[in-house]
Amino acid sequence: MAASDDLAALADRAKRAEDRVTAAKKQARSDLEKQTAKARDGAQRKAEQLKAQTATAATNASQWWSDVQSTWSEHVAHVREDMDSKKAERDAKKSGSPINIIRSGRGMRARVKGLLPAPR
Repeated sequence: MAASDDLAALADRAKRAEDRVTAAKKQARSDLEKQTAKARDGAQRKAEQLKAQTATAATNASQWWSDVQSTWSEHVAHVREDMDSKKAERDAKKSGSPINIIRSGRGMRARVKGLLPAPR
């Protein structure tokens, strides 16, 4: 009977080993599921952070563009004012220039008065 007892003990050891393997598989699966859940949660948090950063960047870009447009409009208005002012100055100077005096018919009187040189 020693052989049958040895065989029974061997079968019992095999059964325990099989149970340990099954438990290890369950434990490994459980650990893997925990790691997967942890990785998923981390990825979700990172995605939310990126969405927030993207929204902030979009707001900042929109504000920046609005500032650029405003500054450009002010610049264009200032340039136009300068051009209008210089044009008005030029027109004022032109209206008193000798050629305009001659064109207006006042040339003869200006020559007589000595304001304009005599034509050659």
